[in-house]
Parts: sequence; C-alpha cells; structure tokens
Amino acid sequence: MAIISQEPATDGNNNGQPSSDGESVPTLITEKPIVPTTSLHKLPKLALPTFCGDIREWQTFWDCYECAVHLNTSLSDVQKFTYLRLLVDGAAQSCIAGFQLTNANYTKAVELLQKRFGQQDKIADALMQGLIQLPSPSNDADCLQTFSDRMETSIRGLESLGQSEETYGDLLVPIVREKLPAAVRQAIARHHAGGRWKLHALRRATEREISVMREGDVHPVSASHMPIATFHTGSRTSRKSFTQNKNRQDFKRKVACHSEAA
Repeated sequence: MAIISQEPATDGNNNGQPSSDGESVPTLITEKPIVPTTSLHKLPKLALPTFCGDIREWQTFWDCYECAVHLNTSLSDVQKFTYLRLLVDGAAQSCIAGFQLTNANYTKAVELLQKRFGQQDKIADALMQGLIQLPSPSNDADCLQTFSDRMETSIRGLESLGQSEETYGDLLVPIVREKLPAAVRQAIARHHAGGRWKLHALRRATEREISVMREGDVHPVSASHMPIATFHTGSRTSRKSFTQNKNRQDFKRKVACHSEAA
C-alpha cells in the first residue's frame, strides 16, 4: 500500500522554505499514512490502496483514488499524475509507463487505465471466472469458511456492478454444489424443502452448515484426567481378580486336604 503526502516544494537552497511559485509536490512517506487535504478542511489521515493490474480490484482502487486525488481541486494535473504513478504497480504501471509526467498526459493516462481495467463487462467476466475457478474446500469449518468468504466477495462485486443474481445464479448453483464436500452436500440437502436450489438459498445453507460444524467441534479430554479414571478402574479390576484367584486357590487346598485325609 503506497502512502503519500503533499508538502511544499523548496527552492533548493537547503533552508526548507517553500518555492516562490507556491506549488506543492507529492512526497512518498514510508510510515505515516497521509492523503492530500484541502486548505479548508483537515481530513483524517488515510492510506490509499495500490492497484497492481487485477481487474477485479479496479473499482475499489478507483473509487478511493477518485475521491482523494482525482476530484481534489487543490491539486494540479501533474501532481495528480505523480500520485497515480505512486499508486499503480505491475501491469497497471506498465500500461502508463510511456507517458511523460505532464498535465496533458494525466488525462490520457487515466483514460487508458479506465479503458483497459475499468470496463464493467470485463470486470463481471473476471468475477465469474473467479467463482468458477474457486478451489474445492475440504470438509473442515475453516476451509469451508474461506471458500464461502471468497464466493461472497465475488458475488458482492457482481452486485456492485448492477448484475442481478437472476442472471447468473442458475449457472453457478451446480458449480458451487459440486465443489462442496459430499458430507456437506448431504447435510444441506436434509434441510432443503425440495425443488431447484437458488443461489441465495445455497449460500445461506452453506453458512448454516459452517456454524453447525463449529458448534459441533469436540475438544479432546485433557490427558491429565485420563490416569485418574484408569487408576480407579484398574484398581477395582485388580482387586476383583486378586480375590477371585485367592478363592480358587483356597478351594483347591481344601479339596487336596480332604483327599489326603480320606
């Protein structure tokens, strides 16, 4: 995550005074999360997310960047471009690497990024592919929770794009069900009223089964308790066996003595 701040430019004479033109330039900060603020309001310090080229993360990045930098009227376009270059990496950085740092090129760079990463149909396709390619979880509450969280993230992303569940739900239901462990499919089927599954019902059933699994976790009995039960049980068994053996031996002696006397 890049952390940026706005500080006045100095005139280069090492006295730390602002330059005569009054321009301020972005400065990279290593620790304190700061975003540019207007002269009228002192905003809380915020850290802006970086964008590395994952099309599924574009909308989150752009909404944050647009609010903090792009629509900030106290910044010139070249200052905004400096911030933009600090906040992109990977494929996104390569996308605008050829632009010189000028006011005119800022608009061109933004348009190019939006054209490559901001098309809603491509974002929706990427989110759907992410759902289809989710790895199947094991029959474990933590693995199932991770699977459910990733599924919910993609579905919320589709909803934010205005995609209705009715348009893709029927496609995803058999895919999601097939990924669930057999034991989980059997468990949620017991509570299903019958008929075709709907995606929202399958999501709720999966979350319910995760809760049941967490409630049903059995904690092993502490080993410190085991010797006590074993000791008493063993002691009772040993005393009983000893008494039985002694009685048999006494009986054999009596029989032997009786035979000798006869």
